[in-house]
Amino acid sequence: MAGGYDGRAIPLQVLEVAGDYRELGRATGEALRPLIQGFVAGRLAALRANLLAARQGSSDGFMQVADAGVRSLAEWDPDGFRELDACAAAAGVSTLDLYAAASLTDFRDVVLFGAAPFRGAPWTSSASESDAEGCSSLAQAGTRSRSGHLLCGQTWDLNPVDLDFVVALHRRPKDGPESWAITCAGCPAIVGLNAAGVYVGTTNIKTHGAIPGVSYVSLIYRALRETTLERAVTAIESAPRSGAHTYLVADTQHAVELETDSASIERRTLTASGFICRTNHCQSASFTAKAAEAPSTSSLARKRRLEAAAAAPLDVESLKALFANRDDGIDSLNRYPEDNQGTATNAVVIYDSATLALHACRGPADRGAWHILRLDG
Repeated sequence: MAGGYDGRAIPLQVLEVAGDYRELGRATGEALRPLIQGFVAGRLAALRANLLAARQGSSDGFMQVADAGVRSLAEWDPDGFRELDACAAAAGVSTLDLYAAASLTDFRDVVLFGAAPFRGAPWTSSASESDAEGCSSLAQAGTRSRSGHLLCGQTWDLNPVDLDFVVALHRRPKDGPESWAITCAGCPAIVGLNAAGVYVGTTNIKTHGAIPGVSYVSLIYRALRETTLERAVTAIESAPRSGAHTYLVADTQHAVELETDSASIERRTLTASGFICRTNHCQSASFTAKAAEAPSTSSLARKRRLEAAAAAPLDVESLKALFANRDDGIDSLNRYPEDNQGTATNAVVIYDSATLALHACRGPADRGAWHILRLDG
């Protein structure tokens, strides 16, 4: 989409892979080889520009963090590492470069907000600088939704150039539940659903104290290989986490949000009559106290918009309309590359627990071609 939006629905590439973990990775790497190579090159170039703009750290320091992250992944999740390693080999990139690109936000935060020796002088981003990242997430209890079933959904907002690499990956593993993941080519997972009805989504936050460790894309994929909500939550809680993120974990009836960083976790449970809304600033007092950035006008406006909408019954179609909303201009839930905010909506995902399906599009909700990604259960 380098030439801008031409008015046609943006397609979403769908790939199915099957086998053991190395076979899953090999098939992904072979099928998406040009995309993976482009994604890695683009992400690492963006990293260098990001660190230069922040006047902090170096790409060498970042790659040292990434190397430690790869080693942490191999120890914590050997199966996930085998898949990543096989994917990189098949795509013709190094495992280190692929994991560095996939984990850019976490490992960058170690350089910017972590402890020595990776970090330079203390640095805190401003509200205007933090507008450059996004994601808006919502869960509504079945007792409140229009369908009578739990609904979850989110926009996934990051670098506008990443739109070119967004894919839907259907895994049929030899062991464990089949799953769908909306992700970038070569990344383990960013948002997903498995056949046991376990859904995992994420938004980005920043706190001081990030450390080399396992990144959020691997935590999400590890959680998607569990067959119960509580075991998925435990996988995230017990991981050697690197940077700060929030995770929305749900099954067909319940949802839990985890506000996390490398050292601590705050858990919020979706009540029977309520909803959970999240954008990109810390919400609990303990996380706000160590936040590495001020809440942006975009994050605050998007959260207000979600909360107002979630107070009324929603369904899949009304969620699509909500995520397409542009009433707040450049601070809207729906973010366009031409807003020139350093970010754009790269994908939108809605979990319909009534049908055990993801509704997903590549790009903004009003520009992407919507797909229904089903699982047999």
